[in-house]
Amino acid sequence: MKAPHNFSKVLFNMCIRKKLPQGDVMRTAIFVLIIIILIASQATADELSQAKTELIDEPTCECTPQADDKSCRGVGPRFLESDYTHAIEIYAIIGEELHYAVTPANNWCSVDWKDVEFDFNGLPAGAVVHFSTGANKMKEPLIIWRPNRKDLGVYHATARVRAKGYKWSEAPITITVTEQWETFFMPGVQYSLWAPEARDELGVMQGVSIQYLIAAWIHRNNNYGPSHGRVYIDLDLLRSSVLSDLGFIYSLGFSLSFERNPKRQFLIPYFGLEFGGVYQKPDDQKKIHTAQICPLGGLNLWADQNIFINVTVGYMIPFSHLEDLRGLHVKAGLNFSFW
Repeated sequence: MKAPHNFSKVLFNMCIRKKLPQGDVMRTAIFVLIIIILIASQATADELSQAKTELIDEPTCECTPQADDKSCRGVGPRFLESDYTHAIEIYAIIGEELHYAVTPANNWCSVDWKDVEFDFNGLPAGAVVHFSTGANKMKEPLIIWRPNRKDLGVYHATARVRAKGYKWSEAPITITVTEQWETFFMPGVQYSLWAPEARDELGVMQGVSIQYLIAAWIHRNNNYGPSHGRVYIDLDLLRSSVLSDLGFIYSLGFSLSFERNPKRQFLIPYFGLEFGGVYQKPDDQKKIHTAQICPLGGLNLWADQNIFINVTVGYMIPFSHLEDLRGLHVKAGLNFSFW
């Protein structure tokens, strides 16, 4: 980069010593050209100097707290997770204890760990910070918290770290609390009512329904899809208002909530489908046994890990005897679990 500057000096000496053409116009033009070259070379030198200074101000080094590398001075403690610009994202689940280490980077020099201090602002109520000693005697803050259902949601906090003589390094924290669990094999009991189209011959059927919940889940988070779901088996034992024999309805069904992330545990609407069979024997007539499907809708009056209370309204569609057996099917009951 020194060539333009040296070349301009040569041209200047030649002009002064009159080794170039002697015309006044020619000497003036050459002198102006020399001035332009001098200005351009000086600007290039300033840009290189500024770029070098910027690299020195932001050194890259792999230092340990015990090192004494002067080129690293001024680089204080920072957070690894934040990447200096992005939030530290923490996910907590209702009912489970959170242990999250907010780890500072250890690539700075001449720092005594006794002089390193942390500051946390905006943590949710009940969350505490404990300190442990990590690698290289590094002080590590540990966020400990057990959220409950009232803590469902997103919280924003701030973590700061610095050593003596350094500026604060700050990182935003986002804590997202979700509810996520699955349960299996929950027994249940329901009241069941079936009103077939041929009520004059078959009557209104009502009785008890034994339900066996194969699986159920509640996922209260921001993921797409229904938050509540159930898969179950039903066996309805029904007595007619006009017939002497019992009727039976058996089915395998599922239900899914309409909402993605309701904050409440009650009045959660759902839709679903049952498919199975229906059996009935009218007096002095041949028994009726056919397959059936039943699209349905309902409401979770209450839904949590240990108990479901539901009201379901469906419309039974038989595969045969459609004009006689089709009709409204209503159920209300609960499933429970002691574990």
